[in-house]
Amino acid sequence: MRAFLVVAVGLAGCGHTAPIEPAPTVSLNLRVLSLIGEYPAKGHGGYAWPAAPGTAGTTRDLQLGSTVIAHGGSGNHCVGMTLEVFWRAVESCAGGPPAALDVPRATELKRQWYVPRLGGAGPAEALPAAGLGVRVAQEDALPGDFVQAWNHDETFGHSMVFLGWKRDAAGQITGIKYWSSQPWTDGIGISEGEIGEGGFDLSRIYIARATCRG
Repeated sequence: MRAFLVVAVGLAGCGHTAPIEPAPTVSLNLRVLSLIGEYPAKGHGGYAWPAAPGTAGTTRDLQLGSTVIAHGGSGNHCVGMTLEVFWRAVESCAGGPPAALDVPRATELKRQWYVPRLGGAGPAEALPAAGLGVRVAQEDALPGDFVQAWNHDETFGHSMVFLGWKRDAAGQITGIKYWSSQPWTDGIGISEGEIGEGGFDLSRIYIARATCRG
């Protein structure tokens, strides 16, 4: 578990909330859910933090033309896998990634996605800034949304694809169900996280919905 804490902190080496607004275009949630089903549990080399030198925790290169934005390799980690799934989902939009991003904007999207500071919102910052998604209120979260979650002191964070909330008998959120790459599933897999003392802080769970550019 301690190795994973370094992911969240080290991706500053794996705030003020923006206004919530409706998605301007068709969301990519169904495509995201279809894509995560293609990855075998524990596949593609398993969990790797840090990623091998020169690689980005993805299973394949993510590129625009001849420019590689993220280098794939053996082994993967949370931000690498969620970025890869997003990138592949955008391939279903008209023109794919080249129509949505140029190299500087793609590089900046990756930088924000990989959470350059503790407590950062990851995809919930990167997608609105790139015009490829919107921030989503927790009560409006849907399977296929992208999440960056932190514990109470922001020493532990995780990037994930949202699958659903766990609730108690009174309807209060007690946990989150998600897909990502993490050491406790030996890499790629579906998992659950508790919310509350010793788990994620609900006020530090940031959610975004990816869309095709209008």
